Amino acid sequence: MKSSSVNNSGFFDIFSSGEYDSSKYLYSDINGVSVAITKRKYDAKNDADMKMVCDELGFNFEKLTYNNQIHSSIIRKIDASNISEIEDADALITDLRNVPLVVFTADCVPVVIIDEKNSAGIAHAGWRGTYGNIAVKAIDEMIKHYNSKLSSLKVIIGPCISEKSYNVGYELIEKFSSMLEENGVIVDDGNKFYSEVDGVYYLNLAQVNRLLLVNRGVNPENILEANICTALDDGFYSYRKDSKTSKRIGTIVEIREEV
Repeated sequence: MKSSSVNNSGFFDIFSSGEYDSSKYLYSDINGVSVAITKRKYDAKNDADMKMVCDELGFNFEKLTYNNQIHSSIIRKIDASNISEIEDADALITDLRNVPLVVFTADCVPVVIIDEKNSAGIAHAGWRGTYGNIAVKAIDEMIKHYNSKLSSLKVIIGPCISEKSYNVGYELIEKFSSMLEENGVIVDDGNKFYSEVDGVYYLNLAQVNRLLLVNRGVNPENILEANICTALDDGFYSYRKDSKTSKRIGTIVEIREEV
């Protein structure tokens, strides 16, 4: 399997429309599903900041739902019984209207999954979550519970640490090589997920997620990748750049009420 060439033109196409302050967040409405990604103006872990974001963009703050993120591959299904409850997990799925789902990141990969107006999911994919195939597992749960169709999915890979900024030990490269092989992903020079410079290895987490998603059957043209490096772009928080900051980017997805 070969990955298609990756560019961010589709990502910025969807986030360039509408009237909002782009210094505060990225925002788009995609077929009745709203998506926002906060910038350094706000700390998504701060309730007051998130209320301002929700009020400004029309998200339902009272039903805001998120996890106690533990770098796992656990997915929670949100229904009427557990809105706004907090549990250990790293992904959320729902088919409810007006229930915004949120993940918090500061170098890890936020992955938003949209199935038109039927359902939505969101995953926090650090290296452990990515290694656990969390985005694909979220899609599998959406297929199981909501009859979501791979052909209709749109996936957004948001701002995260880029390959050039993410140096890791070779043992982690080996782990991912084995994991991808076990999942049937063939890696060659056209879709490599790491690089080596002077004996130092650099991991591309966004690319690993893309490879796994395409391998599962998601249309490559429906995967929109930001290609924004949190460690290089001063508009976003970065755990590495900002001295292990506790502040976070918030990525929000909400299915709007049908008219």
